[in-house]
Amino acid sequence: MARKAMDFLYRASETLSALCIFLITAIILVQVTFGIVDRIARLLGYEALGLSVPSYADLCGFLLAAAIFLGLAATLKVGGHVRVNLVLKSVPDRMRQVLSLVCAVFALAASAYFCWRAGAMVHESWLYGDLSFGKIVIPMWIPQSAMVVGLGVLTLAFLDLTLSLLRGREDLTAREDSTTSAG
Repeated sequence: MARKAMDFLYRASETLSALCIFLITAIILVQVTFGIVDRIARLLGYEALGLSVPSYADLCGFLLAAAIFLGLAATLKVGGHVRVNLVLKSVPDRMRQVLSLVCAVFALAASAYFCWRAGAMVHESWLYGDLSFGKIVIPMWIPQSAMVVGLGVLTLAFLDLTLSLLRGREDLTAREDSTTSAG
């Protein structure tokens, strides 16, 4: 039951990340189309319409940050993060298990700390009423919240990994192919 819930959480976070990338693409395509329409109007001797997606750079930046943070846990679970496996490949199996566990515990602590600090930042942004610059003014706690959610899911993924390693299960995030490992 817990395994299904965790897998659902990773997939939901990954889906939200993909949705952010889709929205970035849509916003950029609309902005480019508006630019093409203006250019064609000028070529035909008409005045440019001046169409633009307001604050499109800000929106795309917020969505990109959300996509990155929301995609971290799913990327971890499929072994997509860069790892240096040179040391792990050169030590005995028992030492590899210990090193993997130490790394997982360290990563769990680091991601929990970053999640806590990001949560504090969101709280401060909310308290002080921080707003984005641009034509569309957005309270900063809204885009910052995606970072906290992504880091929270990543922290749960590292907890999941740590508990799995403590139970003696193989580190499924350590892939052997050269596309995801250095060394």
